[in-house]
Formats: sequence, structure tokens, C-alpha cells
Amino acid sequence: MRRRSVLFGSVVLLLFLFSGCQLPPPGGSFPESGRQWTVMVYMAADNDLTGEAWKDIDSMELAGSSGDVAIVVQVDTPSGAWRYLVARDATPDVIASLPLGSLGRVDSGSGETLLDFIRFARSNYPAAHYALILWNHGSGVKATTKDIAFDFTTQRAIALPELRSALTRSGMFFDFLGMDACLMQMVEVAYEVRHSARVLVASQENVPGEGWDYETVFRELTRNPSMDAITLARIVVESYAAYYGQRGIPGRYTLSAVDLSRVSGLASAIDALALAILNDFRTPPWVYVALGDSALYFGDPDFVDLGDFMELLLAYPGISPGVQERAQVVLGELRRCVLYAQSVGSDIIGTSGLSIYFPYTEYVRKYESLEFASATSWDELVRYLIPWRYKTERRWKYASLRGSDSSVAQRGSKELLEAP
Repeated sequence: MRRRSVLFGSVVLLLFLFSGCQLPPPGGSFPESGRQWTVMVYMAADNDLTGEAWKDIDSMELAGSSGDVAIVVQVDTPSGAWRYLVARDATPDVIASLPLGSLGRVDSGSGETLLDFIRFARSNYPAAHYALILWNHGSGVKATTKDIAFDFTTQRAIALPELRSALTRSGMFFDFLGMDACLMQMVEVAYEVRHSARVLVASQENVPGEGWDYETVFRELTRNPSMDAITLARIVVESYAAYYGQRGIPGRYTLSAVDLSRVSGLASAIDALALAILNDFRTPPWVYVALGDSALYFGDPDFVDLGDFMELLLAYPGISPGVQERAQVVLGELRRCVLYAQSVGSDIIGTSGLSIYFPYTEYVRKYESLEFASATSWDELVRYLIPWRYKTERRWKYASLRGSDSSVAQRGSKELLEAP
């Protein structure tokens, strides 16, 4: 994990040669069927995570690349950007990976920079299977222009439509897509990248600076390079939960793996649910607001757990039967979509593995630029419901705690308080 600092020395290549790692040279000398995996790690660390980036590369070296697995890293820092082929090395405090070039100053908050890295890794390290990990800050779907890969120098980040464009233009289909960044495991995010990857691994919650357990993940991959993407996803999720669970590090930690081939079916079910609620003249709208406000939420109070929200709709007796039928379908599609989900930490209940936007604060118009908003009526639903939060004195018992420490709300029972 991210435990060690980095010292650069003139013996980088010598350490690489004597590390015991038998690596093919760069330049695509292996046919695509000769190497099992190429893992591309895009580290947008031109921000306050620079130190953590070097520590993570050092951790990756505890496993290192092999003839069957190439781990290719692009790391951007305030001092410049570099590419490396991660070599196996157990020497603390030294980056012993093979330098593949200095890029000078780049904008890691640009989809073009990401696209250039993908093309480089694909061209020089062809393989039977590809993984892409976006390592950086993330903010889900709500920030005005910034969703993932924050570059503090340029003051830019990659918005989700820009990410979708970069992945599409790369012409690649990734077996595994990971986002080691906060708040990115959302229905809307999964829908945006559904055509570019088989499996998406990300967190519904904030992610600490230490991030994923790269040593365990890459060690397992190099030991068993014939594993498929679903097995790799399980190892990432389970190792993350084990790392934070066993060490008792304070906080709430979630990670899940989603089958992107099933996201369209889930979106269709959510669309039918949204339409049913919009056409429900039996249930007062404030009830839906109260139920959404009481659902399990994460580092951003506008992101609620989709499964918990559906369970609340099913449990409340005043909900229209037609709406409950649609909620049950959503829950079924959700369970088919989520492959693995882990939640650890004090005061957190089990998560379903995917969040959805249900604004507790004001509605953000940028949401309408997402493909999910275009394909479903969810944006219309949340815009319809928001005003009802202020039209009644009825409140969900713990709704007022949203935006602060939700652990109190999550421990308590959920019951509706009627107006006096």
C-alpha cells in the first residue's frame, strides 16, 4: 500500500536488471496472444496526492510486471509527467521501474492526455486482455465541470462525457475498468462507460489517500495471469475491504464491481420507476422526498444507495402498488448488475454497490449532459420532487442529519414523523 517515500537515484536501470523480473522490452515485441494482461494505470497526481502516487508505484513494485503481465504507469505531478513499466523490486524508498520516457508538463485533467496514454500502452504492450485504472480525485456526477482526474496546475478535470469520448475514440474495449477515486460507483457513471469495458470497479464512498491494495492485486494477477476480469475485480474488492477492515483504520470504506453489460437493463428499470412515480397521483410527492432523503448516502449527501432507496419504497405501506412493482424490478436488476460489493468501517450498513443522484441540495443542470439523463426520466423526477422538500413540515426522522455524519442516521430506525 502507500507506505513508503521515494528516492530517485542513478541506479534505476541497474536495480531493474537485478530485480529478478524477466520483462519483455518495450515496443510491442510480443504478439497480442503472447501477453495475457496489460494494465494501464493513469495517475493524475498533479495535485495534493503526489506523495501517495509515488508510494503506490513503490507498492506496485512489490509485485511488478512479468512476461505475462505488463503494468504500465503514467504519473503526472507538479514537476512533470513520466511513464514507467513497473518492475519487481522489494527495495524500500526507491523507484526501480523501467523509465519509458519523460513527458514534461501535461494536463492530466484532459481526455486527450488520457487517450494518448491509452494509445501508447496499447501500441507498445499488446495483450490478450486490458485493464485501465484511473487513479486520482473523483467527485461523482455533480461537479460543474470536474468529475475525475483533477489537475491542480491547469485547474481542469475530466468530465464524464469527455471520459466517454476518450474511451470510445481509443477504439479499445477494456476487460477491466477501475476508478481509484472518490464517489465514482454510480449508476450514471457506469452507464456513461458501459460500451467501453466489461467490469467497472469503484467506490460509492470517499477513498482514502492510500487507495487500493496494489501489492496484493498485482501479485495475484502475476501469479495467475490467466484469470478473467471478474476474478480480477473480486480480488480488488476483497483486498480493499481486507486492508481497511483488518487494520481498523477509522472511516467508512466501500468498493464494488459492476457488470457493465447489465447496466442498460438497470437503466430501463429505473426509467420505468421514474415514470411510475411521476404518474402516481395517489402517493403525496413529499413521501418520495422523505424516503429518498432517508436512504443511505455517502461523502456527498446528494448520492444515495440505490438498493437502500428501493428497499424503503418497498417497505413503506403508503406507496402506490404500481410504484412498488417497479421498485422491485429495479432491485432485481441491481442485484444482477453488481458482481461484488464490500463495506467496512464503523457505523455503516451494507451497501448495494451502486449509488444514484438524488439531490438533497439544489439540482445541478450539468446532470442533463449525461447519457443516463437523456436515456431515462430520472432527471425529470428529481427536478419534480425537489420543491416538495420545502412544501411540508413532514420530515423523515433522520433526514436533517444529511450532509453531516450519516452514521447516526444509519444506526437508527427509519420512521416517518407526521406534522403536528
